[in-house]
Amino acid sequence: MHIGQVIRQMLHDQGRTVVWFSKEIRRSRQACHSMFKSSTIDTDLLKTICVVLNHDFFKDLSIEVGLKK
Repeated sequence: MHIGQVIRQMLHDQGRTVVWFSKEIRRSRQACHSMFKSSTIDTDLLKTICVVLNHDFFKDLSIEVGLKK
């Protein structure tokens, strides 16, 4: 799973803009675009993103590695 791409897709699916997202997670737009290109992410930042986008990315990652079904 490429977490940056997944987050970008979820943002798109929800009809949210990068400007909105960057304000919600308190990061610059440039930092958001860099994050979308990254396959890794800090867990504290991911926790914030889960709340902002109302989606459990940790569950997605658990399923990806076969911890949950």
